[in-house]
Amino acid sequence: MADFLVGRLRLDDTGRIRVRTIKKDDRHIDRSAMRMHWNLKSRELYTLPVKDFSPREELRQILAAVQQEYGDGLLTTRDTMFVDMPDKLTAEVIRNPLN
Repeated sequence: MADFLVGRLRLDDTGRIRVRTIKKDDRHIDRSAMRMHWNLKSRELYTLPVKDFSPREELRQILAAVQQEYGDGLLTTRDTMFVDMPDKLTAEVIRNPLN
């Protein structure tokens, strides 16, 4: 299993999580049938709206879709940028690896 390196995790202006991976093309993620979308312009993965999903639940959904579609995990590194994310969520992601 090869991991998708996470370059950036951010909350968008609606409070939804966006994941930008490094050097991987995730454009086929929507084939996973898990309500996922790949934004080609921003190179970000995100879930389509799911009522009452928290950012952490959205992140779990993204991880599950990546594992299902590619057999890979998501890996944060010390270079991963956390943008507009609450400190508590950032700390949780760092403490509990995504893969």
